Amino acid sequence: MGRVNASDLRAGMVLASDAVGTNGRLLLPKGTTLEEQHIRVLKIWGALDADIQHMSGDEASQASLDDIHEEHLKAARNFVDCLFDDADLTIHPMHELHTACIKLYGARAEAGQQLSPDAFNWTPIPHPDNIPQTALNEFVSTDRGLASFPDIYFRINNALEDPSSTANKLADVISKDPSISAKLLSLVNSPFYGFGQRIDSLSRSVALVGAREISQLALGVAVMDLFIGVPDGLITVRGFWQHSVACGVLSRILASHITGMQQERCFVIGLLHDIGRLVMLKLAPQHVAWALNQSRTEHIPLNEAEQFVFGFDHTDVAEALFKRWNLPEELLDGVASHHDNDALPPREAAVCATADTLAIAMGYGANGSITVRTIPPAVWQSLDLPDSVLEATMLAAERQIHDITSIFLN
Repeated sequence: MGRVNASDLRAGMVLASDAVGTNGRLLLPKGTTLEEQHIRVLKIWGALDADIQHMSGDEASQASLDDIHEEHLKAARNFVDCLFDDADLTIHPMHELHTACIKLYGARAEAGQQLSPDAFNWTPIPHPDNIPQTALNEFVSTDRGLASFPDIYFRINNALEDPSSTANKLADVISKDPSISAKLLSLVNSPFYGFGQRIDSLSRSVALVGAREISQLALGVAVMDLFIGVPDGLITVRGFWQHSVACGVLSRILASHITGMQQERCFVIGLLHDIGRLVMLKLAPQHVAWALNQSRTEHIPLNEAEQFVFGFDHTDVAEALFKRWNLPEELLDGVASHHDNDALPPREAAVCATADTLAIAMGYGANGSITVRTIPPAVWQSLDLPDSVLEATMLAAERQIHDITSIFLN
């Protein structure tokens, strides 16, 4: 008997014990011989793994790799080895993530995607010996357009704080901003929620999702709208937001496996985790180029290179902005701390840090980091999740990221 990841389950396997969902609900009884519809049920209901007779998890994982054509598997291994060049596979759970990525990119290769290690090549660019630096608050104050946050968010919050407010009243406030309204309605009707029936009104959305949750989603949309006109540089704005949306989706799925975590809050933290880097790209694109250069030529994390070039990093910029905008403390903590490696990082920040690593590993968008970094042990331990959650989260996210990206960027 052995625990087999949901992604490695195959028809014909026999359950050695009851299979249950994340909420403890019985999905399939012990002794069931799995069929394709059983496997779909297990994945839909969030089962991370299953106890299978006469097979270990390693054997099942190898069987999944054996399903990939030898040529495509070789290409995937070469590509993933380059992708993980800066990661320590001896640190838990990086080996498991590396294997999951070989399966992912092997499947993509079989679907026709070209996997070239040339994607990790970098031509060094010259930069001055002495780079002029600006104090953080002075830097953030450079752009007057960032001086205040869109009023719509605070009107939504005022409606939330009003004891007499109803779903209809809150929906009426949100409807005053057509962009936010349209995106929220599309989001509620997407696989992100999977309600199974068309939700055609904001008031119904508020009633189903929750008033505070809708307000947090509205905040994320409002921040994105602030940066529509940022010019492309070494990081394209579309690529930046593709990565950010992927991190948000992955954060929400990870949060769904942790009791008591607010999934919408984690989504917004993931969505906004690199917002400070976008500000840096907007205000000092040449400095960002120098930071990217140092990160890639010296194989150090990009936030560390930012510290060298700017004297602060993108999390510091985000923290200064969020304080200026008077945004909720819990969002600030999650965004500002997602690169902290403390013994006890905030759990939302730990969720975001893990999701950020997964988004890079899956190749979604571009935030400037082109290789996977090791998930700090304190971050992974704070989540108290099984290794199998990583691959299950990646598989669940693939079905959502494209749709959510289309909603936010089209």
